[in-house]
Formats: sequence, C-alpha cells, structure tokens
Amino acid sequence: MKKFLKYFNNKYAEEHLNRGLKNRTIEEPLYECVLDVFYSIENTGFVKLINWRHITDESKINISRYIVSRKKKKSTGGGKRSKKKKEKLINIHYDRCTLLEMTFRCNVHGEVGYKNVSVLVPKADKDNFFCIKVRRYICCISLSITVPM
Repeated sequence: MKKFLKYFNNKYAEEHLNRGLKNRTIEEPLYECVLDVFYSIENTGFVKLINWRHITDESKINISRYIVSRKKKKSTGGGKRSKKKKEKLINIHYDRCTLLEMTFRCNVHGEVGYKNVSVLVPKADKDNFFCIKVRRYICCISLSITVPM
C-alpha cells in the first residue's frame, strides 16, 4: 500500500493544500506566536498585557541577565561524598536571539500590580531554522489543510 501512495493523485487535495505551510513562507515570526500565548492569559480576567516591545538590536540586549546557574554534582570517587559545583549556562548565543519585553497589569483581590517580563526569542536563520545550543531546530507552529466548509 505504501509503495503506491506516490502515484495517488487527488485533485481536491491538490487544490486545497496549503503549500505555504510546507514551504514556511506564510508563517508569522516566532515572537508573534509567543505574544499570542501571553494574550491567551488574558482570558483569566486577572492579567492583562498592556504593552510589549520587540528588540532586534543585539547591542541593546544585556545577555548577562539571562545566565542561569545550576548546581552540578561532581563525583570525587573512592566512596567520598559528592561535591556540588555551580555551573553557569547560557542557552542561546547573543547573536541568535531577539528580546521581547512585556508589561502586565495584574488585578488580584482589588489590588493592582504591574510586572515587567523579558523573554529571549530565537531568531530564524536563512533556512528558517532556529539554532539553540549549536543544534538546528525547526519550529512547526501549525500544520493544517485549509478545507472549505
């Protein structure tokens, strides 16, 4: 059966197949998808996204704010206790990311507070791949066929 699928021709599927999704020509930028996620939080009624700013200039991004430190166990061997060593990690190189700054208004029990959130968003290269920790990833946001009702 699988051997004969390449010979299958369906005119209806050919007319309604969304080729732009396959070629990644109609995809919106990744930061807009991240914004949609944060806009969906507004459905709770307690949080509202007031303002956002997308920074693409690498000189304005302070990458030292996004260094994560974690404790890594180091075995000493010979049945001794393992020592914990702090290790600093940067998940993405500064020239492969953009910055998305957002301001939220939170309303809890009648009290209003404001919170600023900054998120590093990977930049797509010329082949629409994202490079994180020297590996290339492809982002599949939506895969669908447009079918008229």
